[in-house]
Amino acid sequence: MSAKARKASNSESDHNLNTLTDIVRIAGETRAGVKALDRKIDQLEQKTEVNQQETRADVKALDGKIDQLEQKTEVNQQETRADVKALDGKIDQLEQKTEVNQQETRADVKALDGKIDQLEQKTEINQQENRERFDKQDGETKEIKETLKLILSRLPTN
Repeated sequence: MSAKARKASNSESDHNLNTLTDIVRIAGETRAGVKALDRKIDQLEQKTEVNQQETRADVKALDGKIDQLEQKTEVNQQETRADVKALDGKIDQLEQKTEVNQQETRADVKALDGKIDQLEQKTEINQQENRERFDKQDGETKEIKETLKLILSRLPTN
């Protein structure tokens, strides 16, 4: 033990002895009773110190776990941000494809409308031609009927 440490130890012993003497005088206890109480106090202080050290170790361990959780949370948040950004990109692509599809659909509808108009015109022309043909055939049929009537009227009757 160094001289400084011995002097501190002696000084502490003197202080303890003076404190012990004061307690004996004030409390009216025997010196042995006070020493027993002092030992119990020392034991309690040691236990308290051990508990404090254990508590500090527990707090330090919990701080470490909290730090790990915070790091994991940060990583998760970064991954989530990246996922959201990727999803935003996919949504943008889908919106663009949808817009292109809508434009193509509009163009297809317009083309189909044009074809429908053409078919309607052709149908109308065909209907007109069919009416004209029917009218012509109807006229021819009437003419044939009249001719047949005329022929039949000129035939001798038996």
